[in-house]
Amino acid sequence: MTAAAAAAGAAGKARARDDAGEDAAVERDTRVWLERVVMGMSLCPFARASMPGLRVHVTRGRAWRTLLASSSNALWTLVS
Repeated sequence: MTAAAAAAGAAGKARARDDAGEDAAVERDTRVWLERVVMGMSLCPFARASMPGLRVHVTRGRAWRTLLASSSNALWTLVS
């Protein structure tokens, strides 16, 4: 393996860790918002009961096809 290939592999792993950390932060912020706004302001009477099993799906897609595929995968996860 060349030094360039090793550096590229290391950079890819670091980027994946950064992405995972950012995704975790987005999920955490979403849950905080749900607790403070939706439940805190009593906007949905069913929200609190749904929180323990709530799944937050974070996607990095911006194009509608990517978002559609990501949403479809998340829905299949729910029904399987």
